[in-house]
Formats: sequence, structure tokens, C-alpha cells
Amino acid sequence: MITLTRQSYTEGEYHQGQAFFMNVTATSIVADLSQKIFVLHYRSNPGMVSRLSCLASLTQMSELPEDVPDLTGDPIIPFFRVDSMELVAFTLDELEDLWAKLIEDTQDLVNAYKASLTLSETNSITVT
Repeated sequence: MITLTRQSYTEGEYHQGQAFFMNVTATSIVADLSQKIFVLHYRSNPGMVSRLSCLASLTQMSELPEDVPDLTGDPIIPFFRVDSMELVAFTLDELEDLWAKLIEDTQDLVNAYKASLTLSETNSITVT
């Protein structure tokens, strides 16, 4: 239902040290399950970029806006969902662990989506 695609890692400077970077993109083949599953925390300070907060839960998929939010509303919710992001790690082992956790969390989201479809049906059971 959701495909995660990772690009080859790159190496570069990050906060006065070396780090490894990997771009990840999500795509969905299901119309009512958005591919925008990565929750970012909006950073409005100059020079700061929005950061990955988590992979969206099924509830967050309906509650959080896609793309950069409108920060003029009340209350202001500084979180939003996108379909691509960059993982940053200080070792290749850490980067691989982040990738594995991302896959696990995506599977949990798909499982929750499937459960929501099953539980939205009306069923009757006679227990004797």
C-alpha cells in the first residue's frame, strides 16, 4: 500500500561534524491513504529547517495538514505531513537502524489502516 524509496546515502558536514544523509520518499497506491506520512515540526527561525518528528499515526493522518501549515490560525499547530524527507545519522549503522525503524513504523501505519477498514464494517456474531 505504501512504498518507501531511499536514495543512496551521501556524506557531509553537519553541525561541525561528519554525518550521513539519506533521502526517503513515500508513495501510496491507495487513494484514501495519503503518501504524506512523515510528520515534520515547522521551524520558523531564520536558518532553521523543519525537522522530522515522527511517522504519522492513523489519527495524525486525518488531523495534521499536508505540506507547510497555515500559522495564522488559532490554535497554531506547528506540525505538518510530507511525502519525502532526509534522514541524518552520525554513523552508517545508525542510518541503517533509522531505515529499519522507518519500515517498521510504516508497517504499523498500514496495519492500522487495514484494521480501520475491517472495523468500519457492520458485523454480527452470535456467541453461545
